[in-house]
Amino acid sequence: MDEPGNRKQRNTYYLLIGAGLFLLLNQLLGVGTMIALFLVGLGIYKLSSSGSKIGYVLLGVGLIILSAQNFAVLAGIGLIGVGIYYGRSLRTRRRVADDPVYRKTTFVESLRFDKGPWVLRSTNISCLVGELHMDLTMAMFEKPEVTVVVSGLVGDIDLILPEDVGVEIECSILFGAIDAPFQKASGVLSKRVWRSPNFGTSHARVRFVLSYLVADVDVRIL
Repeated sequence: MDEPGNRKQRNTYYLLIGAGLFLLLNQLLGVGTMIALFLVGLGIYKLSSSGSKIGYVLLGVGLIILSAQNFAVLAGIGLIGVGIYYGRSLRTRRRVADDPVYRKTTFVESLRFDKGPWVLRSTNISCLVGELHMDLTMAMFEKPEVTVVVSGLVGDIDLILPEDVGVEIECSILFGAIDAPFQKASGVLSKRVWRSPNFGTSHARVRFVLSYLVADVDVRIL
């Protein structure tokens, strides 16, 4: 057990170091930037540890303060994000380059494939901020196997899949949540791949390749 004197000395040690770091960072960055970085860090921690929605709020508030204090820095981060987005679009586009493909590239979009019977063909969708809803229980497959590639910065993806269709889902997401029968995860995510047990034997197969910086993915199997 620590002696009271040793504990007091240790606390003084931490206090002096903390005060010194605060003064140094305050001189270099400013109070507003320090608060913004703290909120961003706390938001990322909340997302990675518990997936709490408060993490998104903290992250958003921190970025807003950071943008007000350091517009050039945030603009640089935004340009880097756009560059990553287009880089991912170019890489994922090769997945379906040899097939007849439905392509759509836009900045903001809400796409719904759930109104009556519709034809599912190999698809490549690139959207900075978008929403995608696909109900494959109403889909007629153009070919026995199709690939659907969806990429962007921020997305909300809802997929309804019939039980008799072979499915493979590859998710590359930095922040967000996945809610599916095969997996539930939230916070800081990485690459996740899932394949249904009947993928190799099913008469109809679909591969989903989802690539986002921030996304919420919901999958239901009927």
